[in-house]
Amino acid sequence: MSITKYDFDVPSEFAGPLEAYPNPLGITPSMRQVFHPVVKMFNPQIIDLTQTTGTSQLILPQDQDDFERKHGKRSISRKRTLFGFSLSTNKYAIGKYDENRAHLYSSELFQDEENDIDGFDGARTIHIGVDLGGPVGSKVFSFWHGVIHSSGYNPDLGDYGHVVVVEYDLEDIRKKTHSDVGDNDNDTGSSSYQNKVWCLYGHLDKKTVMEHKRWKTGDKVKRGELIGRMGDVRDNGGWQAPHVHFQLSIYPPASHDMPGAVSPLQRPEGLVQYPDPRLVLGEIY
Repeated sequence: MSITKYDFDVPSEFAGPLEAYPNPLGITPSMRQVFHPVVKMFNPQIIDLTQTTGTSQLILPQDQDDFERKHGKRSISRKRTLFGFSLSTNKYAIGKYDENRAHLYSSELFQDEENDIDGFDGARTIHIGVDLGGPVGSKVFSFWHGVIHSSGYNPDLGDYGHVVVVEYDLEDIRKKTHSDVGDNDNDTGSSSYQNKVWCLYGHLDKKTVMEHKRWKTGDKVKRGELIGRMGDVRDNGGWQAPHVHFQLSIYPPASHDMPGAVSPLQRPEGLVQYPDPRLVLGEIY
């Protein structure tokens, strides 16, 4: 088995070494070769979301019916821009990790100074997941064997909508691939890596998550099994751009939620607690 190869050129201004970020899970290239792609993407476009505004990307609940009628409800072939970028030649796009999206995350959800998510609060603008964008209905897969930690619906505008969190244990794959410190992307000289990781799949569709799969805590999921599909505006938190937010955590979340963005002040802590998803996805940019 081998990791899916992405056939596209990465613009030099977006390129960055994977080893620049912490790797508390000790995930190695050998392990990545066995992981299943989360989304099967073809010629994806790398996009910069540092200047995109949130008001241009969110569809208010009272406008969602009109939006779906205009663009074709749940049509997988629907042509659309993704976060303001034309996808006339690219059906798929990638939004980056550790990107300051101060303009995009300007809504009340991201500016709440009173409440926190797993200890992260304030004006949360640093994106700590990877966005994998594609047509509505695109399949989202489990990258490895795991157990459902939680699933549910986060209803606030700009939130995850339908979301699934899966707990994975990497000990077995570490042994099978003989992955040790010497094979690590970011060799720290220590073999005390954590085997457990919790992964959030956000902005999914209601039909697959709640009606077809009916995911419950404790359900087992296999490598390559369908987790859900990319949801439309009514399902995905009101985002006009269909995509899955994929995020890793080294700690179990309190519920079916993780802070998809952290404040600049909490960025150092956030990059450790929520490692670079490319540790699983591979060097997709």
